[in-house]
Amino acid sequence: TIHGFLVVAAVLYAVITSSVMIVIGRRFVMIVERKNQAEAEYRYSLTRVRENSESIALLGGAKEEREGLDRSLSAVIHHWSLLAGQHVRATVVSQGSSLIVPIVPLLLCSPKYLEGSMTLGQMMQAASAFAFVQSAFGWLVDNYPRFADWTANASRVASLMVSLDRLEAEGAEVDNRIRHKVTTGSTAVSLENVSVALDDGKMVLNEFSLSVGHGDRVLIEGESGTGKSTLVRAIAGLWPWGQGNVGVSTGRLLLLPQKSYLPSGTLGRAVAYPEAPNRWSTSQLCNALAKVGLMHLQSQLDCDLPWDQILSGGEKQRLAFARLLLHRPDIIVLDEATSALDAPSQRRMMQLLQAEMGHATIISIGHRADLSAYHSRRVRIGAQRSDRLALSVAVP
Repeated sequence: TIHGFLVVAAVLYAVITSSVMIVIGRRFVMIVERKNQAEAEYRYSLTRVRENSESIALLGGAKEEREGLDRSLSAVIHHWSLLAGQHVRATVVSQGSSLIVPIVPLLLCSPKYLEGSMTLGQMMQAASAFAFVQSAFGWLVDNYPRFADWTANASRVASLMVSLDRLEAEGAEVDNRIRHKVTTGSTAVSLENVSVALDDGKMVLNEFSLSVGHGDRVLIEGESGTGKSTLVRAIAGLWPWGQGNVGVSTGRLLLLPQKSYLPSGTLGRAVAYPEAPNRWSTSQLCNALAKVGLMHLQSQLDCDLPWDQILSGGEKQRLAFARLLLHRPDIIVLDEATSALDAPSQRRMMQLLQAEMGHATIISIGHRADLSAYHSRRVRIGAQRSDRLALSVAVP
């Protein structure tokens, strides 16, 4: 049992220590959030430098990058030092409270002991009961650092969820979003008064219309900054900002960006991506590599190496064409997919595309004048007309 006045004292003691912990640790959550943010920015900076290490070395930017990384690391260390200080103060309050707890009931019971109404054994039992009750009331004091860390992480996740919900709500506003539909008949891709905007509302393409039939090959040209690549994202359904209607027929659409993505793992996985490599036999994978001029890689299909760093830009783009030969999509969108190739290599890839993928609808984005020879139509963004061209390249 415990005397009533000791219960009141235990409650008051827990309120006082919890209040002190809250006052001392009021910046705990903010410091944890800033520490997490600094660590995330530092990891991103390291990843970015690693991915672009060759360009940095060629430009002689090692010193500048090191200074930037040092600043990011200094921010991480600074926030960790602030967090360590908060932990020290919280530990002082927590451990100090634990040391004082056994003394408080003895001081409160000493008058009764001195007047003889409480024996020594009763006083020690009361002190033990007080410590037990106070430990239950003092949960916040003992767990405040962990509670603050949990709160900071929960706040970060909640911010992400709020941002995602806001994007979904904005996506539901049809008036300010590009609408997608499935085309029928002879039309493979249709663009009806498509206006493409940046996420800040600035229009980069205004009321663009285009109709592409099955098997057509259309080259879209235009100066830099006219929204060509953003239009490609809109066709693929990845860019909702804007207005108008985008129609794509049933069937598989495959997009080849300027910078081809290579997943980690074996070379076979990179060639077969986004499907699993076991969907095709080794001979099929080797045949695809041979057709795009990557015969020297045939023996390394099972090698697990950092291929994104090993292969050159031109090899990555030729590997992307090998993916086309494997997946054989119905609609192909090339977003400057031959920009890293020299003229003869580009000619071989485009001729290969004509020979192997004659059934496919092709929409190309490019700047090179010689690309027009491989397309039946040329559309220039910003112009009021589209020029029809005859295919002038013989397909072997």
